[in-house]
Amino acid sequence: MTVLVLLRRIRQLLARLAAEEPEPGTPEPEPWLAALRLRG
Repeated sequence: MTVLVLLRRIRQLLARLAAEEPEPGTPEPEPWLAALRLRG
């Protein structure tokens, strides 16, 4: 598996996670995920 394929899979996974809005009052599972969501 090449690095590009790996990066593409990670990007797809992050996009899927960002698309799922957490329920109100639910703490962010990972601080870096919150940072990614803030950066858009």
